[in-house]
Amino acid sequence: MRSIMVPLITSLVVACHGRSPLEPLSGLPHAVAIPSCGPADGPATLIYLASTPVALPQPDVPFIQVFVPKRFTESTPGDVFEIGSDFNEDATAWFYRSGVELQSARRGEVGITALRGNQLTGYVDLVFPDGARMRGSFTASWQNLQIICG
Repeated sequence: MRSIMVPLITSLVVACHGRSPLEPLSGLPHAVAIPSCGPADGPATLIYLASTPVALPQPDVPFIQVFVPKRFTESTPGDVFEIGSDFNEDATAWFYRSGVELQSARRGEVGITALRGNQLTGYVDLVFPDGARMRGSFTASWQNLQIICG
């Protein structure tokens, strides 16, 4: 497994240093968005960016899980969420490199660029504590799971 992880992580870091945040996210081409609940039980969205087709409830590693404090149906193109600690306003992101190793993004942003039917298109620009930078676009299929917040 380690022999696969090193080239994948290296290719992710190298591919994510382009100027435009709208280039496809190399190494994590599969994306799914699902409803979630925020810390105050408000509506939110989880976006999974994975190296293989996403199997819920959690994809195979490596993958990035992004929390956006807005429901898919309430999002609008142009929404940008900074990585931060206010879960009511900010996005958060975690990079799961293995079943036991994960890192929380230190800084960056998540942007919504388009909503079409059951697809959410956007980008991430994330920096993790080890210096890895994940930057690129994604198109996530919306999985409307039954989630009750509150």
